[in-house]
Amino acid sequence: MSRRETLRHNSKIILGDRLTVRQFLFSEAILFTTQIVIFCLVAVIMSGFLTQEGTLADFVNAKINKNFMMEFLVTLVLLITVLGVFSMVQRGAGKIWASDIQRIADEVTYEAPRIVYASGSSITGATLAVGFFLIKHPEAQVPNVGWWFGMAAFFAVVFFIMGAGLAYWLKRESHLIQEGTE
Repeated sequence: MSRRETLRHNSKIILGDRLTVRQFLFSEAILFTTQIVIFCLVAVIMSGFLTQEGTLADFVNAKINKNFMMEFLVTLVLLITVLGVFSMVQRGAGKIWASDIQRIADEVTYEAPRIVYASGSSITGATLAVGFFLIKHPEAQVPNVGWWFGMAAFFAVVFFIMGAGLAYWLKRESHLIQEGTE
């Protein structure tokens, strides 16, 4: 297989080189950071550019609540269940539809890291918005504003490691340069 080939990524054909691990991680970091910025900006705009504390609190409570982790885990379990259904259908479909079903199953599989990123970026962005609100409103008398930024950094690191690790594991053979090849 040549180094230059057609890669499938998120239902689009991308002509190009396979990625090195460094390029892959950089790409994943940009994708995740973009999602964090979007969620943070949504919180900022929804709260009247950090002027409406109640609206911001509602936004944050919708993102960070007691159901967050359960919803995240159930989503991942259901993704695995859907992949199992695809596998059963593929076995039953025989050779005629097997390659089409496999292609769809692969695309669904590649969405798993995006689910991790979406979950992590939503709580990271919301947490950052709270930190920015507290900087803008020192009268809020919150003793440790840095705690919010620390939590945002913690969420970002944890969810990035989970998402990028999963993406690497899923795409290492099809999207990355293999050691010893060139």
